[in-house]
Order: sequence, then C-alpha cells, then structure tokens
Amino acid sequence: MPLRLTPAATGKIYTTAADPGRSYPEFPALPGRLAVGVPVAPSPWAKPLCCFHNVSNHLEASQGGIVFGWALWTWPGVNIEAIHHAVWRSTDGALVDITPPPLQVASVTFIEDQDALFDVNDVLADAKPTMTHWMTSSLAAQAYRAAYEDYNYLDRTTGEYLKKHGERWHRAGEQRSAARAALILELAGACASGDMCFCRSQQTFANCCGPNFTA
Repeated sequence: MPLRLTPAATGKIYTTAADPGRSYPEFPALPGRLAVGVPVAPSPWAKPLCCFHNVSNHLEASQGGIVFGWALWTWPGVNIEAIHHAVWRSTDGALVDITPPPLQVASVTFIEDQDALFDVNDVLADAKPTMTHWMTSSLAAQAYRAAYEDYNYLDRTTGEYLKKHGERWHRAGEQRSAARAALILELAGACASGDMCFCRSQQTFANCCGPNFTA
C-alpha cells in the first residue's frame, strides 16, 4: 500500500550542513578547495540572510576581516548546495559565522573563495547564484528540481510588491512544495522498516522517519 505523508513528514527539515574536511569536486568552480567547519556565534544584532552586511557592520566595532566564500548545505541523497556567504575572521585568524543560520546547527561548512566578492556599498549588488549538484535523477527528483529552480529564479527576480500581490511567485512556491512532497514519498517508499533511513541519520527507517508516514 502506498505511503502517505503526515504533517510531521512534510514539515521535517531534511537539509543539513555538508561534511567538512573534504573538497567538493561536484562544483568545478571550487577545484580542490577544502571545506572547513566554522562555528556559529550570531551577533545579537545580525539579521538572517544578510551575511555580507552583518560582517561589514561587525568590522566597524571589531578588528579582523571579512572572508568571502560558500556555505555548503545538503539534502543527503538529493542535492548539495553551495550558497554565496561571508564569515568573520578574528585577529587570531579564527573563522566565525556571526549570521543566524537557516537551520539550528553549531557550525556551518564553508569553502573560502576570495574571488566571490560582494560590495556592500553597492545597493544594486546581488549575491552570486547558488550552485547546486543533484545526486539523483528519478522522475520525482527531476520534477522537484524543475520546480525548485523555477521558484528560486522567481524569488530572485520578483519584486516585493508582486510577491505580496501577484500569483506567479505564490503558485511556484506551491508547485515546489508539492514536488518536494512527492520526492519525500518516493524516498520513503523505497525504505523497508529495517533499512537505513533515507534521511541518512544512520538510524533505521522504523526508528527515524518511518513513524512520520502512514500506509
């Protein structure tokens, strides 16, 4: 009998920080560069999704420097993302991520890339596009990838007025959510109760995500 999603399964965050201590040949633009774990210690005034300005503002009160690069996140078995990011380098050389992360993690995985600059004084400056490597090519994964890329494109190019009042951006978000749910069902449906869980938690499906699905 096909599995059905419960609210817990749909709402679960399957993405986590990628593994530090290795390079990522999946991204040809970052050849041989080693990813490191950077501790997260958000400044009280720092805003989510504003890493470049957060570090720039931090430097007005503290010494050190800004380090540009990429934060690596993964949905295990589905994709790896390299997202344009910046962290603070303290005077003793330690890297610290002072921006509140999108997930509750103690450290982010980061690849330094001083070619990935961002001019905080340019009001028209945009972060560099996210790089995504896909690990699976099933039909459900292809549908999710198409919906995911469509939504991300619209999210970057749609003004705030149309986000509030237009239909296209909202419809793309709904399509992305539906495609994500279909992919989760496909991944879960391939797991027997004693198999390792598809979320790569190293627990069995029965002891991990299994209870979040109903037959």
